[in-house]
Amino acid sequence: MKTRLWRISYMKSGLYIVIELAVAFVIAMLLLIYVWQEYSFDTFHENSDAIYRVESAFYEEGEKSEQWATSSFGYGVALQQAWPQIDGYTCVGAIHEMGHLVQTDEHVYREERVAYADSAFFRIFSFRLLKGDIGSCLSRQNTVVISAGRALKYFGSTDVLGRSVTVENGYGKQIYKISGVMEDMPENSHLHYDVLLSYTSLPLSIQDHWYIHECYTYILLHDRSLKENIERSFPVIAKTYTTGKVLQNKQWGIRLTPLKDIHLNKRLPYEIEEKGNRKILVIYISVALGILLIGLANYLNIYIMEAVQRSRKVGIRMALGASRMDIRKDFICETVLLFLAAYVLGCGILEILWPYLPFYSVPYVLLICIGLFFIGLGSFLGWYASGYSWKYPIYSILHEAPDRNPLSGTKVSCLVLLQFFIASFLSCFAFVVCKQIAYMQEEEKSIGVENVYVLKLPPFKQGMEFVVAQLKNRLKENPFVERLSVSSAVPGEEIASFLSNGLYHDTLFRTQPYEMLCCDTSFLALYGLALKEGRNFSDESYRSEVVINEAAVQQLGIKNAVGEKLVVECMDTPMTIVGVLKDYHQLSLENPYTPIMMMDWRCLDLIPPCYLSIRFTKRPDSEILEKVRNVWNITFANVEMSGFYETDFYEAQFKDGQILAVVSA
Repeated sequence: MKTRLWRISYMKSGLYIVIELAVAFVIAMLLLIYVWQEYSFDTFHENSDAIYRVESAFYEEGEKSEQWATSSFGYGVALQQAWPQIDGYTCVGAIHEMGHLVQTDEHVYREERVAYADSAFFRIFSFRLLKGDIGSCLSRQNTVVISAGRALKYFGSTDVLGRSVTVENGYGKQIYKISGVMEDMPENSHLHYDVLLSYTSLPLSIQDHWYIHECYTYILLHDRSLKENIERSFPVIAKTYTTGKVLQNKQWGIRLTPLKDIHLNKRLPYEIEEKGNRKILVIYISVALGILLIGLANYLNIYIMEAVQRSRKVGIRMALGASRMDIRKDFICETVLLFLAAYVLGCGILEILWPYLPFYSVPYVLLICIGLFFIGLGSFLGWYASGYSWKYPIYSILHEAPDRNPLSGTKVSCLVLLQFFIASFLSCFAFVVCKQIAYMQEEEKSIGVENVYVLKLPPFKQGMEFVVAQLKNRLKENPFVERLSVSSAVPGEEIASFLSNGLYHDTLFRTQPYEMLCCDTSFLALYGLALKEGRNFSDESYRSEVVINEAAVQQLGIKNAVGEKLVVECMDTPMTIVGVLKDYHQLSLENPYTPIMMMDWRCLDLIPPCYLSIRFTKRPDSEILEKVRNVWNITFANVEMSGFYETDFYEAQFKDGQILAVVSA
């Protein structure tokens, strides 16, 4: 009876070990797969090790003052001419303020993932072209390459070469001939475009313009030794092109960032992709190892106890002539089988969970490596545990199996302390992360994003000012609408529109780049932004008044800002500062305050309004949004309505921290 009960107990402990290791394996694998996925960005390109993104860098008195993800439209040509050793370059023009409408014979679609690309795009990058010629599909004016997904959406087929679509954006309305169909860009790419318009379709005045930094330039450079030389020598080349007054007080430079580093590097201005975070990945790896260590320490403690309880059986076998190597083999085989069972069970759980996980591919190499690691670890632990089965003399084991734990004392204390320390650390870490996120979210309540729904406006064109006014008036008739505001950006989004401005009385004509937020007079009230001094700009004098934040005052180097006149790029007459806005985080608290200038959205065609923010008396439900949709359809009959809850949009910035807290817990 005692032997039978021992066998049942051993079976239960074996099942417990398998389940425990499988759970630890699944959690660790989920974290490691995510890390693997983040580090795999842009590695699928054939020349990924030789592709660099050209990023703008500006220096003042030898110190770097700004760095942008974009370059000017003229950098690519200048680099190729100055350094013939460059194996090629491609320019991707992404006009951030623009929405795009793509019209087929039957429907009009709103598209945001649209860019202008030159003929070298598919030669530099390894995006697969399903139909069309790589060398010529983007070489001719008014041609377009669309993704397979968009081809199916527009026409129900990928056999669409030669068909036409009409694209409308800030440059007007133009018919484009489909010259290629590409495979949808992979998830692990920092570029995500569905529509590529030929670069030659841009106005000629922009294609090599040096003062518009809204182009992503990539160079192919196999000779890595040239990288530092190009970065060091570029300012000399730039002087021959930057002859205007704008940013003359700065030295124009570049940074060549390896393609595979872009995703995990710190976010830069003009960067539209969703970035990764190296620090978070290091934490994920640490948490994964911690969970595995807890599982292994618990396993080692239990399994060695089992080995001691089996000492009598081992003693009998050794008395009958079995060698220690024979005993080790048995323990090693048993441990390896337990680990393999846990590995198979863990893989089965992953297979069940996979459709619900945000992963785009199965990292078979990682799974195989982990499987081999499990086999090796099981072999080692089996070898280690077997030593405790003959720890006591054979005569004492045959007389009575030892009851005490051979790990008592230092070893068992170390194992228990290790488990306790890791579990306590993860629990405290989860608590700290949750408190930090709660603090950040509480601080951000200073910006009124509750009950706000944001509509994305169609591309702005002549006469749109009147149409937007109509839309606002129709929405105001509804009692559930509290306030409306038109703007070029909303909280939670990078403003991504820079102008080079300076003081009007500065005889040296020194200018600095400032983020320009174009909005109406209701913007400050709608989002609860407070003025430190002065007033808001008025409807009557909107072309001559500007509001700036405290960070902009500091950058201007003045004490009494209200009443000062500014020279604003692209404006014919000086503008007067009428108010100073208290600093607020346009993005999350992780980002520092940035110099912002606010002006009326009717001042500059260069920065058109993209959004209509609506504050409701309560969070809008589906019924309220349906009424808004009806008003939208009356105003924009052929354009689908698109929008988002500002609260969800703004708090999406805390997603990584929230996931980290859940995982740690």
